[in-house]
Amino acid sequence: VYNGVADATIYVKFVHDSRDYCSDGEIEKSKQVRYVSHFLSGTALEYYTVVVSRLSSEWSLLKFFKGLFDYCFPKNFRQMQRTELRRCNQGSSSVWEYAHKLLVYFEIIGTIGKSKQVDKLWNGLRRDIQSQLRKAYLNPETASWERVVEVAEIIEQAES
Repeated sequence: VYNGVADATIYVKFVHDSRDYCSDGEIEKSKQVRYVSHFLSGTALEYYTVVVSRLSSEWSLLKFFKGLFDYCFPKNFRQMQRTELRRCNQGSSSVWEYAHKLLVYFEIIGTIGKSKQVDKLWNGLRRDIQSQLRKAYLNPETASWERVVEVAEIIEQAES
């Protein structure tokens, strides 16, 4: 249940769970927003009731999620997330934690291409891991997100 709290991780999980629910349940597109509304409370339910409910069959999930985000989050939230993303690096986090934190930023900010995502991941990893990735014949221009994470996790495990 999503209550409208302005927490990017909780919101992204709700969006993913809702998409999975509609897909797995093979719910008709015209009914998806209404079905998802059963998992709302608080400010999120207020948004659905006031803005969407009368014409919910005309709303796509994408339009609904965008409107829900705009209703529940501060107007400058995406800009704040961009600023945090620029500062974000692995630090003391595990590779897995760092990669998933980036994925939440990318989901909220949107419109960040795959190559820029890999570049941010790579350049935010600890220097020793970057060095080992290069020794494994990977580079940020050609490696996939999945491959960088996979090899970086192996390197991290080998070091511990």
